[in-house]
Amino acid sequence: MTSPSVNLILLAAGSGTRFGADKLSYPIDGVPMLMRTLRLYADEPVSSALHRRILVIQPDKTMWIEAAERLGFTVATNPAPDRGVSHSIRLGIEAVEAEAGDGLLFSVADQPYLTGHTVLRLIETFFAHPDAIVAPRSEDGIGNPVVFPMRYREELKALAGDRGGKQVLHRHMDRLITVDAAKRELLDVDQKPEENT
Repeated sequence: MTSPSVNLILLAAGSGTRFGADKLSYPIDGVPMLMRTLRLYADEPVSSALHRRILVIQPDKTMWIEAAERLGFTVATNPAPDRGVSHSIRLGIEAVEAEAGDGLLFSVADQPYLTGHTVLRLIETFFAHPDAIVAPRSEDGIGNPVVFPMRYREELKALAGDRGGKQVLHRHMDRLITVDAAKRELLDVDQKPEENT
């Protein structure tokens, strides 16, 4: 019996207006934020645990498109980021549907402290419970990334506006399994960190 297959959808098409700088290129410990995340999912053993890796990004981000493709990502461009994260979710799902799979791992580009260890634990937990929604939890609550079984594909595609997958998760809390993670790992960097300026 083969293990369930998980597809990564890395959401990086947001405008990051609250950040006050080019968020994707902003250095965290000397490495651009998006590059940290691309490397996380491109390096072993995380990359071998994923079936496909999709980056959803604005079409004018050519530097990042090229970098992602060099690292083995498939790129889905979002020319209308103003339509909200739901549009990026839909584009990402459509990019993997041809090969389907068993699960969708949604991750965001602004979690620079997320570790491969936590990602692998999420995937391994999904492998053990392929009908469950799997998410990390810290003392601040549930965070990203989240693995959804493919059965929620249409429900995720039906999201509208700036409503993300957490809306679907909250409808199915009875299917949720959480994995403990450090608070720092689940931090979404929405504003320029003072210590890095």
